[in-house]
Amino acid sequence: MVTRQLSPRQLSPPTDELPTVEPE
Repeated sequence: MVTRQLSPRQLSPPTDELPTVEPE
């Protein structure tokens, strides 16, 4: 799901290490 990638990214702070990758 696309929400999976956007959810953690929006909730979590801007990670310079993981720009588009979904941080687990």
